[in-house]
Amino acid sequence: MSVGEALRSGVRPIWSGIHSRDAIMAGVRTTVTIDADLAARLRALAREHGVSFEEALNSALRRGLTSDAGSSKQRYQLASRPLKLRTGVDLRKALRLAASLEDAETIRKLGT
Repeated sequence: MSVGEALRSGVRPIWSGIHSRDAIMAGVRTTVTIDADLAARLRALAREHGVSFEEALNSALRRGLTSDAGSSKQRYQLASRPLKLRTGVDLRKALRLAASLEDAETIRKLGT
């Protein structure tokens, strides 16, 4: 039975449920343009490890893509210190305090 006959008769061939996205594409060839400085670094890396340029490139790409490049930054953490506030300073009224300090400074500047 041909593929066309099988499809028309309702018989599903074994391969009918396989999609191209399910297949593993090993050895895909593609053309890319690599900056000269990167190509030189890859060649040096290949020489150092005794591998081909292609193997060095694939290894570098794998490391770069599997590392947490986006999240490699360490979380910033600020060391806490005691505020050593003067007694009588209520931080809940900080805006009022700032306004009174600003008023006092303005009066001082105008008075001199």
